[in-house]
Amino acid sequence: MNPNLNAFRGISILIVALYHYTSRLPPDAFLPNGQELGHFFRFGWIGVYVFFAISGYCILGSYLRSADSWEFFAKRVARIYPLFVVSSTVVFLYITLFHVPSFSRDGWSFNAQDVSVQDYVFTTFFLANDLGFTWVDGAYWTLLVEVKFYFIIALVFGLIARHALHISEYIFGFALPLAWVFSIYADIGPAEKILRNIFLAPYFPFFVIGMRAAVDEKLSWRLGVHLAVSAVVMYHISAGKSSFYEETWVTMIAYATLIGLLVVAFFKPTVNMFPKAVQPLAKLLGWIGVYSYAWYLVHQKIGLSVVAMSAPVVGGFVAVLLAILFTIALAYLLSWLVENRYRKHVQQIVLKVFGAVRPQPANKA
Repeated sequence: MNPNLNAFRGISILIVALYHYTSRLPPDAFLPNGQELGHFFRFGWIGVYVFFAISGYCILGSYLRSADSWEFFAKRVARIYPLFVVSSTVVFLYITLFHVPSFSRDGWSFNAQDVSVQDYVFTTFFLANDLGFTWVDGAYWTLLVEVKFYFIIALVFGLIARHALHISEYIFGFALPLAWVFSIYADIGPAEKILRNIFLAPYFPFFVIGMRAAVDEKLSWRLGVHLAVSAVVMYHISAGKSSFYEETWVTMIAYATLIGLLVVAFFKPTVNMFPKAVQPLAKLLGWIGVYSYAWYLVHQKIGLSVVAMSAPVVGGFVAVLLAILFTIALAYLLSWLVENRYRKHVQQIVLKVFGAVRPQPANKA
């Protein structure tokens, strides 16, 4: 296991949470008396795209270690689905019982609509967005992107011999990312919707960074091409997120720094890249990274609620710290109750269900 990845997961989820707690909404939407928390973490949404790069690295490796697509899907279902259902249930119950800040202004909105039981049901099947319902938590859009990525991986590697990476490299590494960049800047009608909604435009270049690292043994010019493509996409995304804060150059610097460090981590998989002086911090970040998925699932609405309710008493900065501690503790509890106990059992059950239609896996070379 790459010792650096959990630390980067921890960094990524931490800056995402701090973005949501300090910069996702204008201060007057959830803080009293005109309090300001500053905009230092206004670029924190970049952490989501770092997660996509890490997923590209880990998921391709997971697929290549699986006997076939059925085993791969069983692993993925066991990894994400039980915890997702339980966490979305907890969030739904929480927002039904407690106050969560809401905001709608100038085309931006957050928690502007009440979440119904129907919304909750379709959320648990990843269908809320596509069928016109509301996610229990808007942060769950990334889970739908991940699930679609799993299907693309299985489709391409199911149709192409899994060891013919030179073919899949062309498909993943060049043709699709270039098409997705084109879809950002050109109005190409129905094809644009297909590229965005089915083939993950504009997010796929970030997955490709990790996938490139998973099959390369050293840095290559191909990775440089993928980084350049993802930089173009990131500029487009950052420009679209500048309604509140205009300094998109900060976004680019933060993105380049995080992705650059992550690339180093990818290509030194057995070396701890953190200096000795910061090892205790790296271990803490690694521990957070272990529970990053669970924390992501519960952090946004519950955390903002904690900030809004506690800020009038303890001030904004302490309220953010309380939100972090409370939601991390909740994530740890849910992981212990669900993921750590039942993941292998769920995988075995899913494999049994797949057994009725699963062909005999081919022998690995």
